[in-house]
Amino acid sequence: MEICIGTPPVSVFGIADTGSDLTWVQCKPCEECYEQKTPLFDPRKSSTYKNVPCGSNSCNALDSSDRVCNQEQNACENSYSYGDRSFTKGNIALEKFTIGVFTRSPVSFPNLVFGCGHNNGGTFDYLGSGIVGLGGGPLSLIKQLESNINADAVSTPLVDKDPSTYYHVTLEAVSV
Repeated sequence: MEICIGTPPVSVFGIADTGSDLTWVQCKPCEECYEQKTPLFDPRKSSTYKNVPCGSNSCNALDSSDRVCNQEQNACENSYSYGDRSFTKGNIALEKFTIGVFTRSPVSFPNLVFGCGHNNGGTFDYLGSGIVGLGGGPLSLIKQLESNINADAVSTPLVDKDPSTYYHVTLEAVSV
């Protein structure tokens, strides 16, 4: 899934993941990163990048086991892992995301929460720059863009249950 982040926009390719919430990309400087085809995102070159402070709503939206506070910089950091033992560690930040930047009608969304990963590894391939979190939790791209989604759109009703990351559908009947 191609999106652009930052100002000026940098193209990144994320792996769409409906089982997780945090959207993240590999960032410079990188302690440990897997090989990727496109250049790493450099937050120092973006005029719209902002680290999220400790104790903020965005930081507290991460599970307590997934967040760390860098007291020295008052910066929220994440340590996120997946079922296949892949992982990302880095800063939680706000950034402008742009979809369709190479079309005639690009759409930008300022101040979206994402992870800027400085230590990443696992089963990722070189085509992906990170993960696009499409789960149901508060930091997912879906939830962050919820107010921008057309209310007239037709969708399958989903049921709210814990954990909110996963989608739930109530099955009412089976016919053979």
